[in-house]
Amino acid sequence: MNSGFRSAEEAKQDHIARMGLDLGSVYDALWQQVAWVHAKWSDYVVLFGTSESRVKLLNEASPAFFRHAQDSIWESVLLHITRLTDPPATGGKQNLTV
Repeated sequence: MNSGFRSAEEAKQDHIARMGLDLGSVYDALWQQVAWVHAKWSDYVVLFGTSESRVKLLNEASPAFFRHAQDSIWESVLLHITRLTDPPATGGKQNLTV
């Protein structure tokens, strides 16, 4: 039974099969990074962007912890997006970028 989900390695092999080794490998690496930043953003939205009552509950339960979690996830998402939009090379080093 096919659940519609593939492992990262299965996705990579499919990308390479469809696009060739060079392009498929780069596409897959970018695809994995975009998927990861999307997952982080989804977590952020579920915790802090869904309802005021949820934020109130989090603040009542442990305000300092959830403030730290909110700031950490937010910064992680921003840094991840920034890395994905870096120039193609920095200081002689190649970057994986869109």
